[in-house]
Amino acid sequence: MPLSHVKQAILFPRLICLASIFLLFNSTAQALETVFITGYITTSGSDTNSVVLKSIDNGVNWALQGSVLNLKETTSVTAVSSANYFAVGGSAGLSPAGYTFSTTGGTRIVSSGLLKSVDTASGTYYTAGATADGSSGTILKSTDGTNWTTQVSSGAKLNGISALDASVVYAVGDSGTVQKTTNGGTNWSSQTTDSNYVLYGVNAVNATTAYAVGKNGTEGVILKTTDGTNWITTQTVADTPLNAISVAETDPNVAFAVGDGSVIMQTTDGTTWIDAGFSGNGGGLNSVYAVSSTKAYAVGVIGSVARLNGGSWVDISSSIPTAYQSYNFTGVSVFVTVPEPSTIILSVLAVSVLAIIQRARRNAPNHA
Repeated sequence: MPLSHVKQAILFPRLICLASIFLLFNSTAQALETVFITGYITTSGSDTNSVVLKSIDNGVNWALQGSVLNLKETTSVTAVSSANYFAVGGSAGLSPAGYTFSTTGGTRIVSSGLLKSVDTASGTYYTAGATADGSSGTILKSTDGTNWTTQVSSGAKLNGISALDASVVYAVGDSGTVQKTTNGGTNWSSQTTDSNYVLYGVNAVNATTAYAVGKNGTEGVILKTTDGTNWITTQTVADTPLNAISVAETDPNVAFAVGDGSVIMQTTDGTTWIDAGFSGNGGGLNSVYAVSSTKAYAVGVIGSVARLNGGSWVDISSSIPTAYQSYNFTGVSVFVTVPEPSTIILSVLAVSVLAIIQRARRNAPNHA
């Protein structure tokens, strides 16, 4: 065998190995993102209709999921998979009944008033809102998205919920209320931050760390706990109530908070917050979901949809189908699909084997 062929035989497997390792550790670059958003519109009468939209191309195109949800108000959505969503809300009217909406289960009524927030972890669903008479807060739990048990039915109304896993869950609401469980809802402890606060959103980072946002009068507030019990106000925003917060899936120190006036606040160290400089259409933003420090989505009133690409937030509201551009979008959630490492490596090996065969054919003696 010529020396050049020997060198190729030694070098080529090394290149295959290096390529496999590179793709393995950069598999997040191959991730596929499915974005779900939900919202509602109230017509000139009293009818309220809702939609759930889905995008698989970074918000360039959106498709209606199922059909318009007539006479229903959706308030929150969580992505269960790339094909399935789970949303909550209620019926329209002065005394709304609680409803859930899902890809697989359709529309179902539950024993509560308007549900304001939903989250899922480890196959368990938690939702928070108000009791049927609207006088108190409520938390419901389900392990199948169909059958629900009431976890809490007292205290202040609740507006946001975040499940770290099936056991550790935080819920926040009026009068500075925080509800927390560490045993899957068997027991809930009440924590009060400041009775003047109205808290709208919460995001659990780990068993002891979580963020919450809301308002104190007209002032926006961002709170944080590092021991799971005591909350410190780390940031205030003048004349701008904050409605939601999301911690990046890939970095617990990166988070985004959104609120009135299209404001987006961001932190890269979990402590210092700055204005992201997004103007949008000037309407309020109701929900945000952070995939990483460079990829996130936010939605709000008057059909507002924003996307973080790299270091800048971009208004992509015009990508929404015309029929839904006047909707009040209330929730956004992203499901990230990462190819299995074994699939990546096998793909590289398959290509490499073909390359070896082709190289061998080119170098083979011509006996014709």
